[in-house]
Amino acid sequence: MGESFLNNESNADFSNADLIGTNLSSTNLRGTDFSNADLSDADLSDADFTRANLKKAVLTSAKLTNVNLTLADISGADLSSTDLNFAIFIGTKIDDKTNIENKWKLVHQIINSSSRNKNSKKHLREEDLSFAYLDSVDLKRAKLQYVNFEKSNLNGAFLESADLRNVVFKGSNLSGADLRRATVDETTNFEDANVNKARFGNNFGLPKKIQNDLTKRGAIFEKFSIKLPEIKPDKKTHNMPPRYNSQSDETQTETE
Repeated sequence: MGESFLNNESNADFSNADLIGTNLSSTNLRGTDFSNADLSDADLSDADFTRANLKKAVLTSAKLTNVNLTLADISGADLSSTDLNFAIFIGTKIDDKTNIENKWKLVHQIINSSSRNKNSKKHLREEDLSFAYLDSVDLKRAKLQYVNFEKSNLNGAFLESADLRNVVFKGSNLSGADLRRATVDETTNFEDANVNKARFGNNFGLPKKIQNDLTKRGAIFEKFSIKLPEIKPDKKTHNMPPRYNSQSDETQTETE
């Protein structure tokens, strides 16, 4: 069906509708009401659900790859066995009754964590964040050892000073990401990753061979220089040898 199903209109009302197995891929569904609707086994890939109402909707085994759920409400919805690869969860409303895989709950948590509340994304050791939409996510100084970011979209991500040892970036999009001062070594997997314009620098432990390979693939390695503070001479003793002061003190003592 696709676009013809809604005649290119959004804000339609399909609450309580039976839409099992429906093909709504690449459809504009912005603001549409799907509350309590049954969309199990539906193909919703690449659809735009921005501000859509999916409260208590049934989406079991539905295909939601590349779906845009920005500001959508999926509270109480059943997304069990749902393909959510690269789903966009910016501002998406989720509650305790939303049946969704823990992996995607974590992605939602990371992408929506405020700059003042970063504790939830500081320790992500060994988590599976593959095939996730994490565009411009802030993971500065995060503990990310053994995290799997395979094929994930980390375009413009902030990974400055993060611990990236044993992290898998295989096939991921790191274009424009900031990895300066991050702990990166031979265990960090950049195989087939898009590192065009990704910024590196002061990555102690990174082998020269890997650095050269990343540079050839478009990565930027910035040079850092340590500027030592300027030491100004004491005005009282400027150009005055310590021996002179000592002798003066002794002369003064003898005179007294």
